[in-house]
Amino acid sequence: MKKDVNIKRNINFKSLIIGSLKVFLLAPIFCSIFFLNCNHLSSSAKLSLCFDSASIKKKKEISFSDIGNIDTYKNQYIQIDGYFHFGFEDVALYPSRNSSSSEALWIDFDSAFPNNLSKELESLNRKQVSVLGVLDKADRYSNYYRASLVRVICIKEK
Repeated sequence: MKKDVNIKRNINFKSLIIGSLKVFLLAPIFCSIFFLNCNHLSSSAKLSLCFDSASIKKKKEISFSDIGNIDTYKNQYIQIDGYFHFGFEDVALYPSRNSSSSEALWIDFDSAFPNNLSKELESLNRKQVSVLGVLDKADRYSNYYRASLVRVICIKEK
């Protein structure tokens, strides 16, 4: 009778190990099938906050060096890369890590952009991003920033 108990224990232990291995090996497949993408589980995943950006049919990809005459891009959506700052009275896109605010673009998010994303935006602070919005003169911040990027609907980590 003792032998039967030991055999059952060995079988249960083997079943447990085999079951655990199946779960471990099948989890990525399950995740990719049912969640389509497991990148959000990885710490190296790039954050993308885009709202209603699919509706934008025409956009121009520009760089900071292209912003000579702001009127050239008036009322047009542009996509521009830079370094995002998210701090008290400094929500802006800078051309480089060491740029001053006089070279930066103040960011004003569109009303379609949810207000409850402070934590996500904080995680992008000082990182290189791509931003989609409308270039405009820096009305209320003209003493501090080069121009404004208004109606921003998308910000993606590079």
